[in-house]
Amino acid sequence: MIPRVYLQFDELQNEIVIEGDDAHYLTNVLRKKENDQIVAFNETMGEHVCIIQGIKKNKIYLLLSSKLRQPILPKPLQLIFSILKNDTMSWVFEKATELGVTDFFPIHSDYSQKQPFKKDKWQKVIKNATQQCERFDIPKIHDISHFNDILSFHQESMLFVALERQKEKEENNLKNIAHKNKVKALIVGPEGGWSPSERSILINSNAHLLNLGPYILRAETAVIAALSLISMDIN
Repeated sequence: MIPRVYLQFDELQNEIVIEGDDAHYLTNVLRKKENDQIVAFNETMGEHVCIIQGIKKNKIYLLLSSKLRQPILPKPLQLIFSILKNDTMSWVFEKATELGVTDFFPIHSDYSQKQPFKKDKWQKVIKNATQQCERFDIPKIHDISHFNDILSFHQESMLFVALERQKEKEENNLKNIAHKNKVKALIVGPEGGWSPSERSILINSNAHLLNLGPYILRAETAVIAALSLISMDIN
């Protein structure tokens, strides 16, 4: 399988240069050499087959060869989530990228993890997932905000929230959402769930409540289950 690498380039360039982590991975892990093929891609240019022309001082020099595909971009899908444990967070970023999330909005909530948020690290996880799942665009991680800002920041979006064992206003409000001209956004809580006050705010908001079944799900399981439902409907 020809490796895919996200690069900024245009069709007028005679030569593309890969450096940094991507160059290290291709030369030292995959053992690529001169005349091997690489697929360069981005959200504007689509996919292009490139030929390695040379490798010098941790830089790979590519020659554009032929175009494979025009870019196909997903419809906007936002994930608003409480900060989780590091190993869980890595898994969520990877799988949510595969399921079409375009924007990540991390938040602090009452029961969320109190730990540094390594934005650069998570952006690399997202980039790797993008390259492997054959997306054209790399999702964006936004700055951390607070739970209290969710409804005001995202008032123009169609909000969905997963609440465990919700009875008062329980509904799977996904019917015909693909035809509603609003950005879709999923809100998911931390490992410990929402606090009583946060839960009350969500129940009494305009958010659509998702019923994910009779069992208590781990935070990362709830993310994947809910995203699968939403992305299937909008795409």
